[in-house]
Order: sequence, then C-alpha cells, then structure tokens
Amino acid sequence: MHIRFRYKSLRHKGLLLLLCLGPIYTSSAQDVRYEDFSLAASDAHPGDWFGYTVCIDDNIAVVGAPGHDGVGLQAGAAYIFRRSDISGWTEEAVLFEPNGSEFDLFGTAVGVSGDRVIIGVPGAEMGRGAVYVYHHSLSHGWQEEATLVASDRSTSAEFGEALSIDGGWILIGAPGHTDYSGAAYIFRLTADGTWIEDAKLMPSKREEYTFFGHTVSLDCDVAVVGADHTISGPSLRGSVYIYRRSNEGAWSEEDRLRAWNENDLDFFGCSICVNHDRLLVGSMQDPEGSLPGYAYLWVYQQGIGWQPQQRLEAYDGEQRDEFGSSVSIDGRTAIIGSCWDDDNGTSSGSAYVFHLTDGQWREQEKLIASDGQRLDWLGEYCSVSKSSALIASRMNDSSAGKVYGYDDISPLSLALEGECPGNIRCTIFGADPDDRLVVLYGTQQGKTEALPYCPDLFINIAIPIVAAVGLADTMGELTVTGKVPGKACGRLIVQGVNLTTCEKTKATLLE
Repeated sequence: MHIRFRYKSLRHKGLLLLLCLGPIYTSSAQDVRYEDFSLAASDAHPGDWFGYTVCIDDNIAVVGAPGHDGVGLQAGAAYIFRRSDISGWTEEAVLFEPNGSEFDLFGTAVGVSGDRVIIGVPGAEMGRGAVYVYHHSLSHGWQEEATLVASDRSTSAEFGEALSIDGGWILIGAPGHTDYSGAAYIFRLTADGTWIEDAKLMPSKREEYTFFGHTVSLDCDVAVVGADHTISGPSLRGSVYIYRRSNEGAWSEEDRLRAWNENDLDFFGCSICVNHDRLLVGSMQDPEGSLPGYAYLWVYQQGIGWQPQQRLEAYDGEQRDEFGSSVSIDGRTAIIGSCWDDDNGTSSGSAYVFHLTDGQWREQEKLIASDGQRLDWLGEYCSVSKSSALIASRMNDSSAGKVYGYDDISPLSLALEGECPGNIRCTIFGADPDDRLVVLYGTQQGKTEALPYCPDLFINIAIPIVAAVGLADTMGELTVTGKVPGKACGRLIVQGVNLTTCEKTKATLLE
C-alpha cells in the first residue's frame, strides 16, 4: 500500500461600552500571528505524522496520525481532544483500529460532528478500506458505533481516503475505485441507530486516474467531491462535482465546477469545503510550477445555481507556496493553507485567514508557528469552527507532528474614540445586519460557558457580566457611547459576542 501525499499524483450602566475599551485591533494583509496553543500526541514518535488530518467542531478536535506504529508498522492512530473552561485543550482518547495491521493507515482522514467521530482507514484489507464511527456518551466515553465499508468493495479502492460528517450523514471518498476513476459513498443513520449505505456517487464524466473522491465535503443536503487529477486540455487541471439530495431522498449531480482561469497542473479540487451556500475550493498548483496557488469561492443562488464569487490569493504568495493545499470555511471566516511557504525556512508552511466583509473576502491575518522550521509543512491541513482554527504540521519534529491552534479569528472587531477615564465612543464591526450583539465585562481572565444562546462558546472572562445588548445596523455595526470612570481603568476585562453567529471579539483589558 503506497501513501499518496496531497501534493503528488498520488460590563451596569456606567460600563455600557466596556466592550470597546482597549487598543484598536486593526487587521491588514501584513498581520502575522503565532499560535495561541498547540496539540501533540501523548505518545509521540518520529514518523507518526500526527496532524496528517485534523477536524474541529466546537470544543472537540480529532487528529489523525496514520504513520503511528502502535499496533503495526504504519497501522495508524487517531487522537481526540476536548476543550474545557478549566484546563483548555486536553487529550481525551487515543483510538486504534480494532484488529488493525501494518500499512492500514488508520487516521488518514478524520471528521467530527457533535458527539460522533469518524476515522478513515484506506489501507485496510489490501486497500479496500473502511471507516470507523465512534460515539461519545457520559457513561461510556468514546465507543465504536459502526464499521462502514462499501457495498462493492474492491482491492485498492482506498475507501476512507477522504470523509466528511454532518449529523446523521457521512460522505466517504474512494479515489482508487476502478483504476482510480474513483467513487464516493453516502451513509445515513437510521431511526434504529444503524448506519446504512444510502447512495453511491459517480462522476458524469468518468475517466481513469482522475482520483474522484480524493477530497469530499458534506453539509446538510449538499455533497461535494473533488477529482483533482481530471485532465482538461493537455494536462491535469482538476474538477469538482456537486450533488444534492432531493425532497424524496435521492442524490443527483447538480453541477461540475472547474477553475474559471484554468492553468496546467492546477490540481483544482485538491481541497474542498462546503458551508451552507458557500463552497471553497483549493487549487494548489504543481510543486514544480511557477504559480503560488489559489482558492476559489462559489455561492449558491436559488433558481440560478452555483456562481463564482471570488478568487483568493496570498498577498505575499510566491511560486511553489502551495497556497490552497488545504481550505476550511465556517460562516464568514475562511482558512487557506500554504504548506510550502518559506517564512520560517524552506517549506515551513503557513495559513491565511480571510473574512467576508461588505460582500468581499479580504485577507486579515497570516498564521505561522512560533517554533516553525524548514520542511514542517504547516498548513497542509486545516479546520475552522466558529472562532477557533487548527493548522496541522505533520512533518514537525522529525515527522512526529504537531497541530497549532488559533483563537478569536472571527471577523468581529472593535474601534473606539476617546480616552479612559472620560467619554468613549465605541463601534463594533464585522457583524451582519440585525445580528444580536452583547457586551460583557469582568475583573478576572478565564474561560467560561455562560451564554444561553451560545452554550459551546468559551468566553475569555471568568465571570462575565452583561453590560449591553443591541442589534447591528444595516452596515453590520453597533455604536455605543458613554462615560467611563477612572476606577474602571486598568481593572476591567471586556469582550463582545455575536449571539446570532456565536462569534466573539478579542478580550481587552481596560487601560
């Protein structure tokens, strides 16, 4: 069983505006951030590839390590982390394939949705592949719930090479199916708690070695499958297929997308992520090519279909950066990996944060590792959920691997006029019209879950007090003014939350 890396063909009234008291956090294309935390395996060894894949959903994260030798050479492992208000992120479970064997590559793909985690094992049984489903309960912790296999299993299909879960639905790629023309499978959870195969997806334009199913993404009734080796003209350019489930429950192909300014060796579809009516597609370019890579955004319009919205690129992109090697989108925040960027040395890697503001996606920050080194490949995989992002670096520390975490990356931001003590004018930016915004304050920094509308969002104030609630105007802004007493300066911590989207601003100390 060979391993086909992604880049190869293979705060009371007087404190009404405490939210805004503190420095102005302006973002520009030159902003560079280091991580807020990092995740590593408790039993790390060189060659584990911890961070080969990663997925975050609220306060649960799962990380794949397919090179782990725990039950056999490269049999693989997966790690589950949970975030709490007391200890932050801690390792909660280490998973191994039941009856696993060498080169199974358990952990090649991972996914999480609520209290379920799925792990792909594309190397199992001579490459036929399998996917394991785990369910969490308070009484039993993480327990295996099901083993999923294709109804038409075949050698070297690599079922489980890519996967995605959304509630009671799972989408699984098998790019090696039928001479690597590929296939994808949809499973659903029935009322009696069993998982059954619901559909097999095939491309309308079926060709050998297109690797259909190399990447997949699922959201509600939309399934997206990448075929990044599709040939267009004289070379590999890639394409993406979109399927939609009808009211009757049938899945059918809705569209086939290609980059609207195709280039040779684009590998369009090497990474994909669908979120509601938005689709983000990576096109990282060939590593020997002359382009830095791109990411493309489509928007679904009822009655019209999928329409191209914007091509995203790094402000400092250079050839062979592999921008687009990974993508993730949640609401108005998009993360794009650039695993061969050179900020910390050759191919040390990075990732970029884009926010949707005023109808345009704009680059806000560049994410790098504080201890990054050459050949770390940071950004080969990424995942974002609400205000937190995880960026993987599987080649870190002699390929033992590491995952870097970044908090408070939502588009919500603050601006103020005035000095403390005295009259302050504060404006909150980055919300949608009529979003409900809340101002919180307190005197102790910490993490707590205290908001009834966002029970899974961790606020950075230990005991937050609600100072004000208001609706964003037509520009997505909320402006408040008030007088701040001198005794509040230097003591109070303030923070804002969008109760509609469960996004938060940076916590700010009142100077």
